[in-house]
Amino acid sequence: MKKTLCAFRVSVCLIWLLAVSGNVWAEDFDFRGIRWGMNRFEVMASEDGAPRRMKRDEILYRISLFKRPAHLMYRFYEDRLVGARYVLPVKGVDTLDKLESLVSLRYGDARKETAPVGPVRVWYKQDRTIRLFIAKKGQAVIDVLSEGAFSIPSKQVALLRRSTLDVVARSL
Repeated sequence: MKKTLCAFRVSVCLIWLLAVSGNVWAEDFDFRGIRWGMNRFEVMASEDGAPRRMKRDEILYRISLFKRPAHLMYRFYEDRLVGARYVLPVKGVDTLDKLESLVSLRYGDARKETAPVGPVRVWYKQDRTIRLFIAKKGQAVIDVLSEGAFSIPSKQVALLRRSTLDVVARSL
């Protein structure tokens, strides 16, 4: 009995040590295996497939999100990752509340706000802000901006946002 109890304790200690050491050595990514501030080549290396389109300020990928085809656009400012935008077609049964419940699985409770695009759900986190809305073109948009993105001139951010929806509208 004593030997069994001792072996059990040793096993638990070893498992705990392995778990702790794994966490110490694991990469600390923000999402999708990337970190804010990466350059475009580091971001491209983190993705499995080739980009669908690449420009100086953005890289566009075709991905699957919520079990449906979507686009993911990484956004850069001065060759540093500052944001990402997911765009997916809205199905007939989709509502902002239904999509919010899916995004809330990762980010917790959202705030309900109103913006020029209409109703918006917003998650404020320590290093990022996540905005969910349904665009007028029949697309759901999940905008993820790093804390560093708020230092970008607002005119530049507006151009990045507008170009994302235009590119994706032509691709869907």
